[in-house]
Amino acid sequence: MSRLVIDHFSCIEEGSVDIKKMTFLIGPQASGKSVISKLIYFFNDILDEQFSALEEDMTYRQFHRRLIENFKKAFPSAAWGNNAFQIEYHLGPYLFILKRGRVRKNSSGTMTLSISDNFQDNYERYLNEIRTLKLRTAEKNDESFTSREWEIFYDVRRKAVQAMRHELGNDYYSSQLFIPAGRSFFTSMGKAVVAFEQGGYLDPATAQFGRYFTTMRDMLLGRGFVYRSRPPNKERIAHRTALAAKLFGGTIKSERNEAYVEAEDGRKIAFSILSSGQQELLPLWLALNEFMNDESDNVFLYIEEPEAHLFPSAQSVLAEYLATLVNFGSHRGMFITTHSPYILAKINNLLRAGDLGRAQRRKYSAQVDKVIPRNAWLNSGQFAAYAIEQKTVVSVLGDDGLVDGDYLDRVSSDISEEFSDLLMIEAQNV
Repeated sequence: MSRLVIDHFSCIEEGSVDIKKMTFLIGPQASGKSVISKLIYFFNDILDEQFSALEEDMTYRQFHRRLIENFKKAFPSAAWGNNAFQIEYHLGPYLFILKRGRVRKNSSGTMTLSISDNFQDNYERYLNEIRTLKLRTAEKNDESFTSREWEIFYDVRRKAVQAMRHELGNDYYSSQLFIPAGRSFFTSMGKAVVAFEQGGYLDPATAQFGRYFTTMRDMLLGRGFVYRSRPPNKERIAHRTALAAKLFGGTIKSERNEAYVEAEDGRKIAFSILSSGQQELLPLWLALNEFMNDESDNVFLYIEEPEAHLFPSAQSVLAEYLATLVNFGSHRGMFITTHSPYILAKINNLLRAGDLGRAQRRKYSAQVDKVIPRNAWLNSGQFAAYAIEQKTVVSVLGDDGLVDGDYLDRVSSDISEEFSDLLMIEAQNV
């Protein structure tokens, strides 16, 4: 299990988050949900970033310097706050610590990155192996040196991935994707997203999703191709099509270089004029489709506000679909930020269904399956939920493994209390 620990960074004063197979973070706007999800993304990305550095023949010191630069791009110093801070990320046997000391006047302070020695040892061993093999190949005057050079790097990378899978176990993911909020921007802007990225207006994680969405859209229009060793699962496709009809009110199609939603009454609605909810949902939907089709079983998604602009009943449908996707593979994960108590209330139902339908209570399984499909049941041991309250991250899981009902009811009870006060005023003045 990986863990993020924050001490006075940005708008978060204190927090510790254990990342499970499915982790939720709820909180009001501008409370730091995105900061936390992007921090987890940044640290997990170090595992993949090392391979880019190795391919470029970077020394460990150069790679270390690049990581600090990457952090500053993702989290500009103006948003760090005025306090000294420390951020720890525990990833199996590895420990990463970002730290800034006392801040003086007219200075943002000096930030340092400490990485456990075992990670550095592994990096330098891989680098030396690549350099040694390249030197031997060059000494042979092999005409195919360029292609052989690529094979050397690929072989070392494969060994490194195998070693990390062994070291990290369920904490290792070979790929990850950050799906930001404000997704209607990608739907409406189309390929113009590239200009925003080149202009430096998008942070690295959001820019990556912009490129990803452009690729998915091109594939939808028949301009791209992804090789798959296995044919698509027909049952999953049928399930996905049925859900699309519920969420979009039609079917996503493309023809003559244009993608659209064909409504049940035959109308063809271009992506650019979809409703706000549909425009927000579309990029997420295309990403989830690829997540479902991906043959890799080591994929992790970060999803911001999946419920944006959706009616509560649609939020329920989407939450169940997210649980289904996580359950498709034994080693797939999601970190989800949300404003919506409806989402967490639905997740509670999925957790309860999983509890009732487990093997020790097999007599309930068939009955539970009729209420909530078996493939959407969640395991409380692989689930975590947190809230941000007064700049502090707190767990909102009860002893029963469910999201605390008192937390879910708090907002509605405040509203009910206001209404009761109004009724009391009315009664006193009759």
